[in-house]
Amino acid sequence: MLDPRTYRGKVYTVLRYLLSLYILVGVVVRVFNEGGSRSGKTFCTFDFLVDICMQGDRAWNIYVFRSTLQDCKEYSLADFKKKLILRGDYDPDCLTGENVRPDYRIGKSVIHFRGLDKMDRKEGYDCDIVYFNEMLDDISQSQFENITMRCTTMIIGDWNPKYTQHWAFDMEGQPDTFFTHTTYRDNPFCPLAVRRRIESYEPTPDNDAAGTSDPYRWNVYGLGMRAAQEGLIYPNINWIDSFPADLEHVILGLDFGFTKDPTALVRTAVRGSDLYAEKLLYSPIDDPEILYQAVKPFFTKKTYCFADSADKYASNPEGMINSLVARGLPVMKVNKYHGSLVDGIYLVKNFRLNFVRSRELQNEVNAYVWDSVNGIQLLKPKDGNDHLLDAIRYDVMSEHKNFLTT
Repeated sequence: MLDPRTYRGKVYTVLRYLLSLYILVGVVVRVFNEGGSRSGKTFCTFDFLVDICMQGDRAWNIYVFRSTLQDCKEYSLADFKKKLILRGDYDPDCLTGENVRPDYRIGKSVIHFRGLDKMDRKEGYDCDIVYFNEMLDDISQSQFENITMRCTTMIIGDWNPKYTQHWAFDMEGQPDTFFTHTTYRDNPFCPLAVRRRIESYEPTPDNDAAGTSDPYRWNVYGLGMRAAQEGLIYPNINWIDSFPADLEHVILGLDFGFTKDPTALVRTAVRGSDLYAEKLLYSPIDDPEILYQAVKPFFTKKTYCFADSADKYASNPEGMINSLVARGLPVMKVNKYHGSLVDGIYLVKNFRLNFVRSRELQNEVNAYVWDSVNGIQLLKPKDGNDHLLDAIRYDVMSEHKNFLTT
């Protein structure tokens, strides 16, 4: 009979081994734990963090991050407390700031629980170990890099592989970087009811007959395999390496971002039933002159641009669109109306989509899903990271729709 107080799983063993190996050479090691639901990867990581702190041979400074502070408290901290209670090691007096900035102290060491939405410093904090719990959930590459550049010993991340493309996957195979893979079968404490639920997703004849089979859920949450997210708005993208040089009637699409969201510029063209698109610019720009200097190189004598009509400075003579026009660039407002968002999406979906591969565009496509309430899909996209896709839609709504054949 296995004892949860003393049992240490597969991911734990890997983390202990790599720490002992790399701490001797002074190189920061990265360990990313990819796996299905209830595979034990989060509990293993917390066991590892608690055990090295309890050794008492040094004062560890550790940060646990999630995309929001609310999620960090409701899920990461809750799992941490649950694991310590199962071990018989939880001490409520060691937890401070639970409702604001949770810290848990173990001897001289401290484990901080933080949300990226409440970061009070862009570049992160000095730390020995940083752990990104559910790293695929709205954690950007720039946030990851800003935080990890101040880490001295180990970087840990984990996730359910619910996408097929993500910037995190690009780190696989890089020096001093290791990926692990686990499933619910690696967790001897996975409750029987949960195990049966996960196995009900497997596309077997019995599950098909019962109406429970779900290939996506089985691949992601059962087998821990990368798969496309449910409800993807653009599930079929042909990713290409470069924008064809022989395309005619190339136009630009522009979606404004100011301080937090990026300004997204794309170029698009149509050939037959194929729509081609490429990211050109992806960065917050809050100044009309800076925007002009950034987009000007992409204009030719034949190029014009359709831009977001939601201009932050529309009432100002130096508004974004007005300023670009005043500086000689042919930029026009896209015509928006009630229902134009969904209409535009379906116009885009009428084309075969050929997008030039970029991390930003791949991340947007992977996260662009139909919204839902209580499992019922709604006819509107979920708000989120869609700046490049919006810019592509502006071009299709304004110009490329004229090339669709009926």
